[in-house]
Amino acid sequence: MEQSQKFSFKLSNFKNALNDFKDLMEINLEDFSGKILDGLKNGQIQKFECVTEATWKIIKAFLLIKHGIEVKTPKQSIKEFYNNKFIDEELYLCLIEMIDNRNLLSHIYDKETFEEIHSKLYKYLEVLNNILVIVEND
Repeated sequence: MEQSQKFSFKLSNFKNALNDFKDLMEINLEDFSGKILDGLKNGQIQKFECVTEATWKIIKAFLLIKHGIEVKTPKQSIKEFYNNKFIDEELYLCLIEMIDNRNLLSHIYDKETFEEIHSKLYKYLEVLNNILVIVEND
């Protein structure tokens, strides 16, 4: 697959994951309770985990294909994205926090941690929208 096709494929994956996350985040959770509310929150967290994975992969592809910068890991990708001035420190720190939270959700489960991370999802959605603008318009 040609490099521009690879980038387009990764960008499409990122956009799809971001749109799925956005769709679930548009649901007004105050309209629900009990098991349905719990299921919706779990769905939002699952979409967060998926879009976080797609985010570091589009950043990795962006750096390599558009700028010739090779990286291997999620945090290395984000660090190089920041070091090359595509994002400011605030976005950098938020992206690192997202990776840490995704990892935390995958390895440890307790209700308090879940709720704390869930409370940050709207902030993360805003960050992800900013990343989309950057990788689409560079």
